[in-house]
Amino acid sequence: MNTIDPLLFVTVLLVLLFVFIFLTWYFSHKAKTKERLLLIDKGIDIEKFLLNDKPSNIFLKFAIIVIGLAVAFAIQALMLRFEVEDEPPYLAVLFLCGGISLLIVHLINRVKR
Repeated sequence: MNTIDPLLFVTVLLVLLFVFIFLTWYFSHKAKTKERLLLIDKGIDIEKFLLNDKPSNIFLKFAIIVIGLAVAFAIQALMLRFEVEDEPPYLAVLFLCGGISLLIVHLINRVKR
């Protein structure tokens, strides 16, 4: 049975986490900038939109994502405990739970608007 080096696994997960956080910030910032430029091109006063823009609850979003990742790690621990396969699909479980938590965050944002 091949074992994964825990230090390497944690390192890869942390690097992926920072990459995802950066990409999320980058594309969000890019979209906001593009939206503001379009409003300026149309001659709309953006001050009205900036004052009415309510800040989103970033801590709620972060908490949902962390809960999703915690569920993924719990499932992985159960897979290790009960030896589901010779080599369980760790990354698949991690990405599945992370994706589900991001989907929940997206749905919560749509309901608030």
